[in-house]
Amino acid sequence: MDRGGPVVSQADYSRLRSWYLGGPRLGLTGPAGSGKTTFARCLEERFGCTVHGAAAREWLKRNGVREHWTMSAENAMRMQTDLLEAMFASRAQVFDRFSADTVCFLELAGVTAGREEFESRAVEFARTLDIIVYFPYRSEYLVHDGMRHTDAKYQMTVAATIFDWLRRSNLLDRTLIFQHHLSLLANAELISGHETTR
Repeated sequence: MDRGGPVVSQADYSRLRSWYLGGPRLGLTGPAGSGKTTFARCLEERFGCTVHGAAAREWLKRNGVREHWTMSAENAMRMQTDLLEAMFASRAQVFDRFSADTVCFLELAGVTAGREEFESRAVEFARTLDIIVYFPYRSEYLVHDGMRHTDAKYQMTVAATIFDWLRRSNLLDRTLIFQHHLSLLANAELISGHETTR
């Protein structure tokens, strides 16, 4: 997935490593298969960032759920509340999915009970992040792995729902859009040039 784009020099790489080790908190969000986990791994492997990820998969496996889109409203709220509280407890620098994704899941599952309070808490977490990186939908990266909902229309709805929540929650000022046509390191460099919110 590390496509073409500007090559990052050794001097730039050293500067990037220093910036990322300095501790900015990043939230990665977007539909399934858009490159979030690949980018999180890049930041972890190349710059030593700590990553909070795969929590949803672990929750689903631990609770014996295979098709999360068929869960009851009660279980959906319980799952997303557990995931959100784990984010608050984490000291990671990079969140491979964060509270925007939890809100999107509840919205698409049609959960209404307790949503207002949950969304308030989700915004509170999002404001602890310095930079949010939004990953647009990419059909060529979406593969069936037994857990993902692979319907293209559904994933485009996820992408639109997340972006709309970021807008409604006044979080676009700290949001960058991942540039799929650039390499992972070139994207890392673009992010490092963004003003952090702290």
